[in-house]
Amino acid sequence: MRTLTQPREQIPARCLVIGHRGAAATCPENTLFSFVTARDTGAHMIELDVQQSVDEKLIVFHDETLERLCREPTTVGSLPESVLMTKVVGQRNEQLVTIPSLAQVFSTLRDSLLYNVELKTDAIHYPGIEARLVSLVRTYGLSDQVLVSSFNHESLRLVRQYDQQLSLGLLLDHAQAQQCGNCDGIVVRAREYACFSVHPEFSVLRDWPDLGARCHAAGLRIFPWTVDNEDDWRFLVEEVDVDGIITNDPGRLHGWLVKHAERHR
Repeated sequence: MRTLTQPREQIPARCLVIGHRGAAATCPENTLFSFVTARDTGAHMIELDVQQSVDEKLIVFHDETLERLCREPTTVGSLPESVLMTKVVGQRNEQLVTIPSLAQVFSTLRDSLLYNVELKTDAIHYPGIEARLVSLVRTYGLSDQVLVSSFNHESLRLVRQYDQQLSLGLLLDHAQAQQCGNCDGIVVRAREYACFSVHPEFSVLRDWPDLGARCHAAGLRIFPWTVDNEDDWRFLVEEVDVDGIITNDPGRLHGWLVKHAERHR
């Protein structure tokens, strides 16, 4: 399996800044503008959600329907890429912002940062999405930059079938973590799917703060989500020793990490 992240000692507080849906606190989520803003304000990695259009193209969008952001009840998977990419999801600097394709994101950002691609296959099954993702990553030469995660762990298994080296992240909400039983159970699950990292919901680490140490002992990285509070950042960095934090406000987290590193030299 490839080594995805930079050496931890080269990163402020040895912790990656991971922009949740880009810079969702200040920009329309999961858009090119949001991703570029995240990168330019200090994110080392962006987290983005991927679904499949009716014509089998990979689309960057979180919800299964367009209701919340576009005020349309239509499902993402029922529309072609050409139509989805015209849908307006917000406005920034008096410009309308639309849904991007994953190819558009890769072609715009290239290897300027790392990608945490979340496959949204937990609610709707998109046949072939895993193979298409692997193919697109290879097309853009980003195999060393991409980490694939999903709440549907069978999607991780399928990705591994198509690529033995691509980095995988075990994404867990609180209920899924509890089903594993304890920290060791989570590590076992991550190893079962040959994962590079574990991505627990933040509340899991309040219950089990030693999960960071257990992951590191097993050679796993740990990237909790979604954390925007400075007190919580301090807990994650100082007590859990996380390898990265998924946040809606990557610029603010980056600034906090720089100051934290300076205070603890």
